[in-house]
Amino acid sequence: MSVRSVTVVLNASTDGEHDGPYGALVTVTADYLARLRREIEQAKAMKVTDQDLVGVLHADRRVVWLEHSELVAGLGEVTGFDDDSGGWAVVPAELDERLSAALDQADSGQEYRSELDTRRTDEHEVYWTGYPKHGDFGFLTASLSAAALAELAAQLGT
Repeated sequence: MSVRSVTVVLNASTDGEHDGPYGALVTVTADYLARLRREIEQAKAMKVTDQDLVGVLHADRRVVWLEHSELVAGLGEVTGFDDDSGGWAVVPAELDERLSAALDQADSGQEYRSELDTRRTDEHEVYWTGYPKHGDFGFLTASLSAAALAELAAQLGT
C-alpha cells in the first residue's frame, strides 16, 4: 500500500550559544523524494569534476521549524527522533494530524519563525538550514542520508 506523503521530524541544532528551534518537520511526497534523490546523484556527478564542491544550496520553504512546546516534546517521546534514531523519524499518522492542526492555528506557539530557509545537498545526504527572524545565528537539521531516503521511498511505496 502506498501513501501520499510522510512527515519527517528532524532534530535541529544551533551554534550552541543560542536557543533555536527544537526540531523541524518536512513533508515528503513521492515527487519531492525523487527530487532529493536526484539532487544527491547530481552532487555525486559534480563532485567527480570538482573536488572542492561542498554541497549545493536550494531555497526551500518546505521545512517547518518547531518551537519548544508540550506537543512537540511529546513528538520526541513518541518518535525518539532526538535520541539514537540518527536524528530523524517518521511522524505517526495520528500524531501528524494533531500536529498539523496545531500548526494551522495562527499564533499557536508551535512554529519557530525563520527566514532564509535552504536545503543543502551533497553527494551523501540532504539537510535544511535557516535563520531566526531578525536573528544573527543559524540552525540546521539532522541529515537524511541516501539510505534514509530509500527507507522513506519504501514507506511511500515508490
